[in-house]
Amino acid sequence: MMKSLKVVAGFVAGLMLGTFVLTTFAQNAPRNNSVPRYSVQWESNQKLLLITDNATNRLYLYSNGKQGSKLSRTIDLRQTGAPLLKASTPPRKSQPKLKTKTPKSNSGSKKKAAGKKSAGKTSK
Repeated sequence: MMKSLKVVAGFVAGLMLGTFVLTTFAQNAPRNNSVPRYSVQWESNQKLLLITDNATNRLYLYSNGKQGSKLSRTIDLRQTGAPLLKASTPPRKSQPKLKTKTPKSNSGSKKKAAGKKSAGKTSK
């Protein structure tokens, strides 16, 4: 009877140790079924480049042009299932104002001329 009690106690201790080891170290193991951060859909004849950010659930729409791709719209995919998906336009960067030099006027010479006495009038 004592021998079977030792076997059962060893079996239970082995199960507890195995459970502890598997739960502790299995959580840090890399998972093979993870989804990549970005998904890209593009074909050469398309006018739009679609990029999905799977971490933030956003869809970015880029319009393709001769100068490259430009962000045109963003859609929040958490709205999926709603009757209407609202796309937001990215904020436009303000163009820096170009400083143009204005030609100097001759206003300084007019002031000097106004201060001079005219030849036709005499002061008494």
